[in-house]
Amino acid sequence: MDIAALSMDMHSSALMQNVELSVMRKTMDAEEMVADMFREMLPSAPPSPYTFDVRA
Repeated sequence: MDIAALSMDMHSSALMQNVELSVMRKTMDAEEMVADMFREMLPSAPPSPYTFDVRA
């Protein structure tokens, strides 16, 4: 391989990594928003007559 082709391959793989990272961050942000919405809904629910052991 010549240097130009090697350089293009390196930049291409770096670009792919950056795109994958951006998509992952967007996905995590969206999931965080969904989790926040669920947290907002939980306190408005009526109290449960059952108890749960959360130390398991």
